[in-house]
This record gives sequence, structure tokens and C-alpha cells, in this order.
Amino acid sequence: MLSYYQLKSDIADLLKRAELDDKGFSLVPGPINNEGYYYEVLGNIYIYAYSERGHRTVICKTEDINEFYYSILKDIVKNYAINYEVKNRIINQDTRRIWMKKALEWMNDIDVEFYKKMDNEFSEILKLHPFKDQK
Repeated sequence: MLSYYQLKSDIADLLKRAELDDKGFSLVPGPINNEGYYYEVLGNIYIYAYSERGHRTVICKTEDINEFYYSILKDIVKNYAINYEVKNRIINQDTRRIWMKKALEWMNDIDVEFYKKMDNEFSEILKLHPFKDQK
């Protein structure tokens, strides 16, 4: 099992591949009682969760370190991509066109397998909810 410090360091190293950091996304060792994202290591189980108003939501609970890292990185990258879209918005265009593309670009820089997984997830979302540009 990796230590809390090593997990945080690994996440920072992965983000550096896309020239990103985790400064805009609060992620701390947990559990926590305050609102926010946190991670835990329980034996050989990695947990990534969110706490809000005393309510805990487990986002990922796994023995697979790559699944654990992907879950965290997906949220961080998506957060950056949405902020990127706000600064680069194109009027009347579905905002997802920009932020999904940017998220995939960054995720590809981080890890090709993570990129493939995110691309599949986005494809499934778009099958159910296609882009809707305004005219």
C-alpha cells in the first residue's frame, strides 16, 4: 500500500504531464467532516470520496491503483477543462464541445489508457445527450 504522501505525489506527477497541478482542486487525506474531496487507504483498499454537510459520497472504492488515480484525475481534469471553456466560450455552441475536447487532450497527455476510458465515457454521454448548439 502506498502512503498518503506517495499518493498525493503520484497524482501531482501525473498532472505535470499535462502541465496541470492540483492547486485548484482541494484533495486531502481523509476521512474529513468538512466539505470537500478526500482519499483514504484502508488495508489494500483505496477510497476517493466527497463529504458535504456531514454526508459522505464514495466516488471510487477499489484495490486497483490505476482505477483510483483515474477517478481523481478525471475530476481534476474536468474541473480545469470547464474553467478553460468559460474563458474560451463560443456563443451559441454547446459548452461541452470545448471542455470535453480539452479534457481529452489533457488526459491523453497524462495517460493514454485514461484518455481511452474518458473518451468512452464521453461517447456514452453524447449518445444519450447529443450536443445541442443554439441557432
